[in-house]
Amino acid sequence: MAYLFPRGIEGGLVTLLRPETRLSLTAVDDIGRVAAAAIAAPQRFDGVELELASDYLSVTKIAKVLSRILGGQLSAPDMTEQEALAAGMPAMGASHKWLNVSGQPGRPQFVRHFGIPLTSLAEWAQEHMQANGGHIWASGQE
Repeated sequence: MAYLFPRGIEGGLVTLLRPETRLSLTAVDDIGRVAAAAIAAPQRFDGVELELASDYLSVTKIAKVLSRILGGQLSAPDMTEQEALAAGMPAMGASHKWLNVSGQPGRPQFVRHFGIPLTSLAEWAQEHMQANGGHIWASGQE
């Protein structure tokens, strides 16, 4: 996630994702919970194609959650590709523009249908993210 902040927290989010674009966000622990549930009750999941998502939020809402967790004032940008590249977005970030049109299929309600608890973005960020000298750090980074 740090690549979305090439200028640090003070520089804000840098992305081609539009503020209203919603993303299917998935916590690694939730993947494990779903896999464990499927192993424990294979008949319950037989033939199920589960579009897993822990949370489903707009970029605007994601910015609000991260603002609260990281202690900054982030907003969802509305940038052109040229503006984002000039602001430090890595070239691979240009691929995100397709999400503005195509979206992502995962939804939390698909998993909740099975009674499996999920991790919200706020819960995940509280546990795994922190600001360190104006830069983003997530557990698991070296």
